[in-house]
Amino acid sequence: MTDKDRGILYRLIEFYQNDFKCLCEDEDYSILQIVFAELIIEIIRYANDFRYCTNRKCPCSPESQIRRLHKQHREKLHAQLKYHEDIIEFLEQFHEDNSSESGH
Repeated sequence: MTDKDRGILYRLIEFYQNDFKCLCEDEDYSILQIVFAELIIEIIRYANDFRYCTNRKCPCSPESQIRRLHKQHREKLHAQLKYHEDIIEFLEQFHEDNSSESGH
C-alpha cells in the first residue's frame, strides 16, 4: 500500500465516519451509506492488491468496482466530497483507459 493510497483511504474513512454519518441530510442517505462502505472496501482491496484475477479491467477487480460505483453515483459523491478534491481525483483516475473492459 502506498502512502498516497493509505492517505486517501484514511481521509475517506474519516469523512465517512465524521462528516457523512453525522452531517449528511441528503434524501439518498441510505444509498450513499452503502456506496461509501463499498468504496472503502474496494479501495482497501485496490491498495492491498486483493483480487481474484490479474486482469485489472475484469468486472471482479477493485479498479472496475471503484469505477462502477463512481460512475453510477458521481454527482452525489462529488457533492458530498466537495471539500475533498484529493479523493475525487483519486476516484477519477479509474476512468482513464477503460475502453476494453472484459471478464476473466
